Amino acid sequence: MSKNASNVRVALTGSVWYEPNLAATVATDVMDPPTPTAVDLGFTTPDGVSFSFEREVEDLDGWQTSDSLRLLVNKDVRSCSYVLRQTDRATWLAAMGGVVSVLVPAAGGDPAVYRWEPDEGKLPEGKVWIDFDDELPDGTAVRYRFGFRRAANKETVEFQLVRTDALNLPNSWQALATTNGEKSFYVDTNDPAFGPTTGVPVISSALPSGQAVGDSLVLTGARFTGMTAVTIDGATVINVDVISDSQIVLVIPATVSGTAPIIVTNAAGASTAYTYAAA
Repeated sequence: MSKNASNVRVALTGSVWYEPNLAATVATDVMDPPTPTAVDLGFTTPDGVSFSFEREVEDLDGWQTSDSLRLLVNKDVRSCSYVLRQTDRATWLAAMGGVVSVLVPAAGGDPAVYRWEPDEGKLPEGKVWIDFDDELPDGTAVRYRFGFRRAANKETVEFQLVRTDALNLPNSWQALATTNGEKSFYVDTNDPAFGPTTGVPVISSALPSGQAVGDSLVLTGARFTGMTAVTIDGATVINVDVISDSQIVLVIPATVSGTAPIIVTNAAGASTAYTYAAA
């Protein structure tokens, strides 16, 4: 793999999501909310989110050597932690569990009064997702979604009431075994750098839009290394420069105008046509 600065990812911003309904249908598009009823828990502290992937390992030793013969993985512990900076029903229940009920209904212009009570001996449980967003050099939005299909919040909640800070609610979610045999943790992303290193090319964007004959165009995608041809609207592109496996810079050839399909070909075959709106 070559050095490629465009594959350096930074979590510029993101969201933490909570879904108490373990049976909720999960979206497959990372740009959509994880489920129709998932709650965005709002702001976290500037420290963001920390992840831990711990393996509890046991050495299997032998008489004839001081080196371990094998390492036995007894348990995988996958967890994430963050501190919520907003206080509302969703954030409180995600951190503390329990139930909220109406103590005094709203009447006569006065707001209702609500009461929270804990669930004794029970941790908050549900589905949890952490999204982070970055942007490729060509402006393409990239999102990573870290998903816990089933997790429990094991954090000891401690907070202070002071005039110099918010009421912060710490969360620490640990993955639990699922009820249907699926993996407890997964990552979804639309990052083209995650595409296979072999096979036909993939075009994810062509920018800027509205370019005319003789203008430059930047293609972003995957598997551009070893490119043998690029065509736009059937016309072969002569001026083309493969910057990296995920980026091509080219000059739009004559005869191209309006809606035009772009196709990149390598030894494995041709990409799916990417529709581009030329001037």
